[in-house]
Amino acid sequence: MKELCSVPDFYDLYVFDLDGTLIDSLSDLADSVNLMLLHFRLPEVGLQDVKKAIGSGARNLISQCLSLSLQSLHERDRVMQNASIDIDECLSYYRETYRARCLCKTKPYPKMLKTLRDLESAGKIMTVLTNKPTEAARSILDGLALSGCFQIIAGPEYAGVLKPDPSGIGKILNECGISGDRAIMVGDSAVDILTGKAAMISTCGIIGGLGDHEDMISSVPDYVVDLDT
Repeated sequence: MKELCSVPDFYDLYVFDLDGTLIDSLSDLADSVNLMLLHFRLPEVGLQDVKKAIGSGARNLISQCLSLSLQSLHERDRVMQNASIDIDECLSYYRETYRARCLCKTKPYPKMLKTLRDLESAGKIMTVLTNKPTEAARSILDGLALSGCFQIIAGPEYAGVLKPDPSGIGKILNECGISGDRAIMVGDSAVDILTGKAAMISTCGIIGGLGDHEDMISSVPDYVVDLDT
């Protein structure tokens, strides 16, 4: 594992994660989660609780946050609330809420914005592979005027799986006509690094995003870049 000041620039194809890698979306995600909880008359959860639940898709996010919210209730209320909760209904409400406010506070990380510009100038192929739905990912990147940087913007629908399944990367490699030894996965979480490793491409871990730092490092990426340096 090599510590670098910036994402290495000698690959042909870059597969970027979105949340916590390219964009700081924590506040909008947390606000949307808590608006959903309030709608269903449940206690709010903290910013760090939401942060820990990000990375494995919206259903996992909502499931974890619902569980934490219910834990803060008295036992009698918890049993009553738990019996009445429909996770699909909660997930639907969350998605509608997040769709309406996904650009209220979300912004690109300055270092990653520079990385995109430098790679674009060098003629590199850049793509996004996220566990966020494709429509939502594209909407955010459109709103931040970044979608034009990417040849492919792919959510779970792209290959029919969530990361860390490597099928999304495999499909991107095939579509772009790039061999695995010329590609790199860039992400802030262990999920991203494990996805890249499963696809047998190089990996670059991002420190200072939303993913758990220790978990990401324990997955042993080939390179590490700190957003704060």
